[in-house]
Amino acid sequence: MVLTLSARVKTRALWTITLAYMLLIFYASSLPQPAAGTPAAGLDNSVLHVPEYFVLGVLLKASLVAKRMKLENAFSYSMLAGFVYGASDEFHQSFVPGRYANLEDLTLNALGVVLGVLAMYSYAYYKQRKTELSF
Repeated sequence: MVLTLSARVKTRALWTITLAYMLLIFYASSLPQPAAGTPAAGLDNSVLHVPEYFVLGVLLKASLVAKRMKLENAFSYSMLAGFVYGASDEFHQSFVPGRYANLEDLTLNALGVVLGVLAMYSYAYYKQRKTELSF
């Protein structure tokens, strides 16, 4: 399959954004937890896992679809990649002072990926149906 120049640029741009976002997650996970008694210490960071990984799910799905992968395959691969990245992020946190690997966080990461991928899948389905129904 030959991609047009604009499709190549779009695909590379999406993958660049996706990988940059993954690096941002890695960097944020590398930061030690704030000391007890500081204003940031009272913030429950578990609420951030779902939206953080929702965005990752959206980006993974968009990147794979831009690569001209079938929707069903992109669905599966983006879920798998998001789950594996979430698990590796939790493992990575176990080496950061003040942080630890947590099954609850891993579950929230997976939930965020599922919701992000499903949102993209629903959008693609809606867009396809709208095209089919238009005259």
